[in-house]
Amino acid sequence: MASGALPAGLTLSSSGVISGVPSAAGASTFSAKVTDMNLQTAQQSLSITTSASSVCAPTGSGVCYYVSPTGSDSNAGTSAAPFQTIQRAANVVNPGDMVIVRDGTYNNAAVSGVGSKLIVMSRGGTAANHVVFTAEHKWRAKIDGLNNTSATGWEFSANYIDVRNFECEGFSDTCMENYNGGSSSGGQFISITGNNIHDVGRYCTTTTTGRDGIFISNDNVTIEGNQIHDIGRGAPGEVLSGVTCVDSVNTLHYQNNDHGIYVDAGFTSANNLTVKNNVFYRNERGWSIQVYPAAVSNLRVLNNTFLCANPYRNGHITLSAPITNSAIENNISWEPTTGFLDYSNTTGYSNLSVANNLTYQGTVGAGTAPGGITLAGNLDNIDPRIVTAPSCTVDAASIPDAHLQIGSLAIDMGLTLLDVPMDYDGTARPQGIKFDLGAFELIP
Repeated sequence: MASGALPAGLTLSSSGVISGVPSAAGASTFSAKVTDMNLQTAQQSLSITTSASSVCAPTGSGVCYYVSPTGSDSNAGTSAAPFQTIQRAANVVNPGDMVIVRDGTYNNAAVSGVGSKLIVMSRGGTAANHVVFTAEHKWRAKIDGLNNTSATGWEFSANYIDVRNFECEGFSDTCMENYNGGSSSGGQFISITGNNIHDVGRYCTTTTTGRDGIFISNDNVTIEGNQIHDIGRGAPGEVLSGVTCVDSVNTLHYQNNDHGIYVDAGFTSANNLTVKNNVFYRNERGWSIQVYPAAVSNLRVLNNTFLCANPYRNGHITLSAPITNSAIENNISWEPTTGFLDYSNTTGYSNLSVANNLTYQGTVGAGTAPGGITLAGNLDNIDPRIVTAPSCTVDAASIPDAHLQIGSLAIDMGLTLLDVPMDYDGTARPQGIKFDLGAFELIP
């Protein structure tokens, strides 16, 4: 190794094999140098990202619970005798409790009496002591909708709940939601962090009800550091699970009804929402984010990376309702259809800052910005030079690497935002003079 270091717990052998168990999570960069028998040398810079096991750290008077596919719901939920289902833990948690969910697939029967939902949170925490559910290892605990046979993965109808580091896939309607039947008594102060949310609603249908990775219909929600991709139903001629989707009279279901995040203030309200450090890609049956149909205040969309757009409509984000006292800043938009933002609604904006966003093969807005929107410092038609150009074919197997390359014009072009002190990988911002744009801060 010529310079830098591997994550703690890992070693690099003389034959080039990395081995060990990481004892800390994060990203590390290093340079490896090789010499052949003719004493010719070559050197290359590399990076590696690791995730360590989650450590149970309850707060206040909280306790630890454990869940494992090999456990039993008649167990006590301890490390030695874990529950089998996440719902069993959800039924007993109190403020300050932390639930460690071990590796495996969770697809137990839907909760009785609440429709086709795998997990329903009716117990929550407090402002000082949240209830926390976390995968023991990032993305190795999978919440599985069994190829659209379950409608919803996780419903939050209580307050102060954090959900971290799960994989969530295969649901017909949504992976995670805080819609609570129109009541304002639950589903607030929810944090959805570090999850891989994908392949929601990936089937053929002519119904027009939308499908979403995350459905938000209440106040005070933070969505941070997630990958949200491949959301939405099949277009005519597309083959899903061996079935060829056919055309219909109403084609809107595959053109603009399915979204990565759907912000719906039509039932109660959906204010104080922060979306930061997320990577959106191949959400091509709607938008990565839609705001509709009622007014929203204090929406903050910060340092996200958006890859691959809806080919049928403009933008990665559609603003379909009045928005006030909000900010869309420091984002990267890769190849939107015309512009990063779709101004579907043209009235009712006030104090909405759209600043320091970079758009590749497009402009920051599809059309003229309505009154009440301030544009500043945006970069149009600029290649951000990410490591891997994404394949925008729906359900493509590859996961794009959206880290910035040296020389990218997105480096040091961001606003200094107190809400985003670290990037997707947990790297402190800034590493240079100013914040980089998008979800990833370049480490020099």
